[in-house]
Parts: sequence; C-alpha cells; structure tokens
Amino acid sequence: MVKISKSLTVIFSIIINITYLSMKKILFIARADHLTHPTIKKFLALSSNGKYIVKFVVDEQFFDIDLTNTEIICLKSASAYNNKKIWKKIQEFPSIRVINSLNATQICRNRMKINLIMEELSIPIPKTAYNLRDFLRLKSSIIVKNKLADEHEIQIYSSQESILVLDFEKNIYQEFIPNDGFDYKYYGIGEKVFALRKRASQFKHHKEKVSENRQEIRPDPNLIKFVKRLKKKLTLDIYGIDFIKANDQKYYAIDVNLFPGLIGIEGIAIEWLNYFESILNN
Repeated sequence: MVKISKSLTVIFSIIINITYLSMKKILFIARADHLTHPTIKKFLALSSNGKYIVKFVVDEQFFDIDLTNTEIICLKSASAYNNKKIWKKIQEFPSIRVINSLNATQICRNRMKINLIMEELSIPIPKTAYNLRDFLRLKSSIIVKNKLADEHEIQIYSSQESILVLDFEKNIYQEFIPNDGFDYKYYGIGEKVFALRKRASQFKHHKEKVSENRQEIRPDPNLIKFVKRLKKKLTLDIYGIDFIKANDQKYYAIDVNLFPGLIGIEGIAIEWLNYFESILNN
C-alpha cells in the first residue's frame, strides 16, 4: 500500500507539473516598485484564478525566464522597452503578443515622431517647433519637452527665456495654449476608451505624481475618435493620450503614453484582465 501511495504521489506530481508547463503564461516586465502599483496589484490578485500563469519580473530577471507557452509579454517599465537585449530575446518567439508592439513603442517614445503622426491623422496638437525656423514662429509662453517620452518633466518659459534652452537635438518646443487648468487623460484598452480629468500642475518645473487628484469622466465622442484613430494607425493595445481644453473649448493632444497606470479609473484591473483573456482566447 505504501508503494502504491508513493507511486500515486509521483504520478500526481508529474500531472501537476505537466499541467503547469502547458498553461498559458502572461509575463509582466516592470520595475520592482510596480509590484505595489494599485492597478497591477489588483490585476495580479484577480488573475490568480488558475486559468493561466501570471509572472512579474524586474528587467534583470527576464533573461532567466523560460518563455515556453508565454502568450503575452507586458513591457511596463521604460527601462524594459528601452532594452535592446530584451527585445532581441522576445523576437526569438514571434508568436508572443507584446503589449505594446516594438514598432508602436519606438514611435511613441519619440515625441517628434508621434506628434507628426498625430498631425497626419488630423489630431490637433499645439503649434510645435523642431527647428529654429519653426521656433521663431511660436508666440507667448513656450513649453519645453524632451524628445524622449520617457522623460516626463516639462518646463515652461517665456519666449525670451526659452531661447536660452534651445537644443533641437534634445527637445521639442510647443506654444502654450491658455486652457481651463485641467488635463484630460484618455486611456485605451483595445477598443475600449476611458477618461479622467485632473488638475494641471502650476509648477514651472513639474513631474507628475500619481497621488494628484483625478476624477473619472464620461469620454467625449470627438476625443474617442482621435484616440481610436491613433490606436488603429499604430496597432496599440494599452495606451493613453493627454488632452487640454483651450479657452475656446477646442481640445489639443499634448502627450501620448505607453502602458499607462490608469490610476483613477474604476474597475480598470478587470478591464485589463478581460482584454488579456480575449487575446488568450483568440
């Protein structure tokens, strides 16, 4: 009886291991502090349903991971989607769905490229200068942004002050548009669009804090069209566009975000889960 019991235990263990190895996997590559990110934390709790395996790894752990049966890889941190070695390994497994794709990532990381695409798609943006000739046409206050979208800090100068920080290799320059003082953050998860409003910072040198007040709002149909237009062009999965509303009530897109945290949207972790499940089921 003891031998039979041991044999059954071994067989049962083998079955469990085979089942585990055959289960579909979702891999999150992120910073260590993302493990306590409100949306990711809720998603990880919701996804522990036994249907598939969700792994959370920081960048340097990625190369120790067996990608067998991995269906989805989510690149959450800037350091992950900037890492050429990570992309090289991922490209060895062409069947893996990457959130977001390499092409979309490369474009969205470059504010100049993404602005030109938005102009091509008739998505209104503030007057923007990428060279001295265009810069001299800007009026009023000037917003200075790093071309790399990973750099979230913005600087606001008078037109005279901005001349002192001219660097067209590094920065883009946008004409400040008087507005209602809010940022309208639109988020896309697949075909679904969500929106919230948050008070814009009044600081000259500002880096956004996730603790800032946010209020979920009903998405504006016209802005939904802009969001979906960009999603279709770049085949985006999880993304965001920030808008401002000018004093004449016209909206302007001021930034595009890859894989935003979506803090402040009710039930957003469930939407993540549903979207990933739709990919796995297809």
